Order: sequence, then C-alpha cells, then structure tokens
Amino acid sequence: MSCQTLRACQLLAMVCLLVVAPSISRADPLPRFEKPILVTGTGQTPGSLTMTTLLDRLGIKTTHDPIVLPSKMGGYKTMIVVMGASLKGLGAAGINQEEELDRDRMIFKKARELGMKIVAAHIEGTARRNAIADKFIIPFAPQADFILVFEEGNKDGLFTTLAAEKKVPLVTFKDFREEFANIVKTIFP
Repeated sequence: MSCQTLRACQLLAMVCLLVVAPSISRADPLPRFEKPILVTGTGQTPGSLTMTTLLDRLGIKTTHDPIVLPSKMGGYKTMIVVMGASLKGLGAAGINQEEELDRDRMIFKKARELGMKIVAAHIEGTARRNAIADKFIIPFAPQADFILVFEEGNKDGLFTTLAAEKKVPLVTFKDFREEFANIVKTIFP
C-alpha cells in the first residue's frame, strides 16, 4: 500500500470516527454526578489544581489530591481525573513515568471497586498534548464514564477516537467562563 493510500485510509477512518463518536450535543441531557468529588490527575499534570480552582470558584466543593493513592479514596462518589503530563510535576512528586502510570492504573481500578463514577477531563489544550502526555491519556480516557475536553486539546480528534472506542459520552467546550461553567454546574448539581 502506498503512503498516499495509507494516509487517505487514515483520514477516512478519522472522519468516520468523528461522525459516529458518542459526543453529546448541547440539546442532549448531560449526565449527573454525585458529590463528594475527588480531583486528581494523570501524569502529575498541574491541570488538576486548575480544575479544583475553577470548580471552587463555581461553588462546587472538591478535594484535590494530585498523588492520591487507593487507600485514600474512600468516601467519594465521583473522581475527576485531569489528563495530561508534566515532567516537572513528576520530578516534584519524586516519581518517574512508569511509577505514575502504575499509580494511575491503581486509582482507576480502585475507583471501579468503590463504585465511583469517573469524569476524565483535559482542560489544558495543546500545552499538555504531546507524546508523553498521550501516554497518560490513551489508556485512561476510555475507562471514564464521561469525558470533558477543552476543544483546543482535541484538534487531532484523539479524545473523539478514545470516546468512540468504549462509547463514552464526550463533551467539548470552547470557553471557560460560560460554556465550561454551564457544563460543570449541570453535571454536578
């Protein structure tokens, strides 16, 4: 198969996924998630702190723990996992990428064991989208109950593709002031 034919096939596959992905239109009802809410992140991304701050400003109380371990996850109904990666964050936490991937696997497994709902979020746009970050996005986003993504971070359709794999509802937003605020106020009543 020639490179041109391969690229054409890849493009066609991406277009098909974009058409059939389970994204929720603004007319569709958004899912609801219960409190209390635990906020953490994959890859030690600083986005988990940003998410906590944004939710706090909207009057949505959360507990933020960027290095939460399974033993500390009891008592929560929902876990928001902000997806991305930061080499500085990993260094500050004193862990390497493999150790962080292991922690991420453990918290997703524990959340399921506890019956917690998982909201995967990517709010940092292209700044936290690279090969390293994708290592902390690709295995985990399809395990979520809902995916919330800043549109700029989905330019390549990665989140659309991942959502389609497991039929996970996906909502993208363009701005934080109104659109993001309305979405999170709706999903966390």
